[in-house]
Amino acid sequence: MTLPTIIDVAIGLALMFFILSTLGSVLAEFVAAHQKWRHKLLRATVTRLLEPESTQQFWTHSLILPLFIRTPRSIVAAKMATAAPASAAAPQAKPGKNTHSHFPAKSKWTTAVRQRITKMIRPFRVQTADSPAYLEATHFASVVLDLATGQGAIGRMPSTAAAWEYSIRTYIPAKPGENNDLQDRLLALLRQVPPDVTDFRAAFKEAIAKWYDTAMLRASGEYRRQLQKALFFIGCILAVVFNGDALRVTTVLYQSPTLRAQVAQQAETMVQANTPTTSVDPDLKIQLKENIGQLRDLTKVGFPIGWAPVWRDNFIYKSDDPAAAPGLVAYFAKIAGLFASALAVCLGAPFWFDLLGRLVKLRSSAGADAEKKKSDSILTALGVTSSDGEATAMIATTSGPVPVVTTSRQLTSFLDALSAVPTQFNTTRAYWLAQVADRAYETNRDTARAWLLQQGQTNVQFFDQPGTNTQAFLSWGNGVALLAFRGTEQNLTDWTTDARFTAVDASVHGLPGKIHHGFAGALESIWPPLLAALNQIKGQRVLFHITGHSLGGALATLTALRIARLRIFPVQSVHTYGSPRVGDETFVREFDASFSGRAFRIVNNEDLVTRIPPRESGYEHVSEIIYIDEAGRIQRDIGYWYRFLNFVTNALEDLKKALQTTVKDHSMTLYCGHLERAARNPDSVV
Repeated sequence: MTLPTIIDVAIGLALMFFILSTLGSVLAEFVAAHQKWRHKLLRATVTRLLEPESTQQFWTHSLILPLFIRTPRSIVAAKMATAAPASAAAPQAKPGKNTHSHFPAKSKWTTAVRQRITKMIRPFRVQTADSPAYLEATHFASVVLDLATGQGAIGRMPSTAAAWEYSIRTYIPAKPGENNDLQDRLLALLRQVPPDVTDFRAAFKEAIAKWYDTAMLRASGEYRRQLQKALFFIGCILAVVFNGDALRVTTVLYQSPTLRAQVAQQAETMVQANTPTTSVDPDLKIQLKENIGQLRDLTKVGFPIGWAPVWRDNFIYKSDDPAAAPGLVAYFAKIAGLFASALAVCLGAPFWFDLLGRLVKLRSSAGADAEKKKSDSILTALGVTSSDGEATAMIATTSGPVPVVTTSRQLTSFLDALSAVPTQFNTTRAYWLAQVADRAYETNRDTARAWLLQQGQTNVQFFDQPGTNTQAFLSWGNGVALLAFRGTEQNLTDWTTDARFTAVDASVHGLPGKIHHGFAGALESIWPPLLAALNQIKGQRVLFHITGHSLGGALATLTALRIARLRIFPVQSVHTYGSPRVGDETFVREFDASFSGRAFRIVNNEDLVTRIPPRESGYEHVSEIIYIDEAGRIQRDIGYWYRFLNFVTNALEDLKKALQTTVKDHSMTLYCGHLERAARNPDSVV
């Protein structure tokens, strides 16, 4: 392992630890604020310095009460009890007489259950502050001096040591038999003041302030220890939730030069533009959004954080049998990797940010140019230029390098894009098929037919079933055949079709497993004339593509597998846009096996329709996902974690806005626009 490789791996680990530590620090500060740790430590410190009686006088002092956001009930009750005359005391109840006999007696088990529930939820309740969170030393000293002069003599405080000693012995009573009481402490501080000072009163006040500062230093250390404990437990939770396995990250970074280069570049950008979180009370909403965004950016380049869909990929183990389960050593390594990340979170974000900056600087001075040339040569070796001008690049994901095709800046024509035999995802083909799916919404058939004829489709046949409002068209010509289904429209029939998501036996419709009831019925309504039309072109040599948006995407999925099972003729590609889930795991398994590398499910950002019907109802998505992020960039096989973090970022920004975005992202116009930009600009494919 060369020095540049070691540095890049260390940069990747430090970057992950920095983000997790920042997130952990924000959550720990939130817990501390929720449980009022600062308030409790301040009150405990003041109680140690002053006697209990003096402490009560201290918190009810007229200079302290304004520091409370809300005066605690205990202080209010104490002041009322002190001010209330003895004659106003409540009469004592006579022995043996139940003063609350009109209330029903509560059973013992009810009381026990209530006490148990109260004890369980007590740690999660917002604590009421019984003291301020912060108190200046000069403020503390002023109140103590006022207590030592009988409260109210601030304007006529003593100015000599003898006068101060008399006042302290008069207003701060001693406790015989008890060592180091408040009177002794103040007299000891008084003897530390030089007798020849010009302003004895100010010097005595300064001595009390230093006494308080010394005690608060110990309290600050106690607060840091409590925060460290909270950080450790939060670090364990974050490591498990985000699968921050330090050993797995190290192994993946070591084995992937391209990923190391991308992560190092991202770390360098973050160091130049970011600063560690040092705020005592950070804005939780803003900081969480930033941390989730940073994690999302890491997953975007294939950083091995988050749980992989295939559970074995979450471990580091070597086996000749791909179906073999991880052994005991793999489980211990997993626990060790997660535990190491939890300990790293305890070190805090400033530590990891400083280390990250040093590593980035070291990388620049230790041969970053040579490593960059090496990574560029690897990318060049992986890149393949085909005869039709398409370049294949390799991007790193959690499951390994994934090929992505980017087209030239000159948009390929309709027939050229659809005449090539599809072997992998192509942005130009996806764009033209999105245009075809968009034409399925055209209510004027002459307009749709004219556009198809302009693209070289010499024959067009429309299918329309008024009862279910299912529409589609089949066109063919110049070696290309297209089948496009119309998606959900703003009418009751289509919404009813979508809402009937009860899973039914698919064997009735010639399909495996279970499928969506409404989608199956919609396809069945036009299947006889559609099958007859397909048999007419069965003998022609055409490349057949199926497409659809929304409900049309679901119908395209069902039709593709049904045609494959009937072996009418081979389906070259299936492109769906914003498609909902269609069938169960059995259906998905056969569909993916039949259309591996030829079916692409395109999802725009947070398209809400792609999340229905819910997984809890037994539905799964088919084919490979082609994801369009919020910046309009095309990404392949990004995995669940990137989409989850992206959604959380939107939700933290504004829940209402996120909901509006999920609906807006379903627009077919956005799908067409993003794919056209991707087809014209290869830089948008990442």
